[in-house]
Amino acid sequence: MVFHQTSLRRILRIKWFYHVSNEEVLRRAGIKPVETFISAARLRWYGHVVRMPDYRIPKFLLNWKPNYGKRSRGRPRKDWKSCVLEDAATFTGVKDINNSKTEALAANRVQWRNMLRRQRGVCDAGHSND
Repeated sequence: MVFHQTSLRRILRIKWFYHVSNEEVLRRAGIKPVETFISAARLRWYGHVVRMPDYRIPKFLLNWKPNYGKRSRGRPRKDWKSCVLEDAATFTGVKDINNSKTEALAANRVQWRNMLRRQRGVCDAGHSND
């Protein structure tokens, strides 16, 4: 990871016995959390799959639900699609976003990529290999 010289100096002033939180270290260095970059990559892949033809296997599996099987007790685990919806709500600023709205946004490649680039521009400081 490559840091800018000024952000490196700010990080070097933190000693191990200061008990500084990770969020504070990232704030001082001007780096956003890694979850932001994971969300951007997840949305980039989602847009790619949504624009695929319907006969492609990834597109088929995106909306596939099994016909049989038994769900275990308790709250269901969060699936990939719900993570994509949360990321899309964060990146677009629309709180009540659903599958059809997200697919409509991702269908326009230029608009989708510009949205991702805008958000990445906000969270891009400090990472060199994006």
